[in-house]
Amino acid sequence: MPLLKSLTLATASTIEMANSQLRTSAHRLQRCADV
Repeated sequence: MPLLKSLTLATASTIEMANSQLRTSAHRLQRCADV
């Protein structure tokens, strides 16, 4: 059970990291499109 919990936490943090990177990329693309 503890293994599953830590795995879930690791997955959640990885998804969170990926989401913030995607958001940053989207902002950059939007800025390029505006210019």
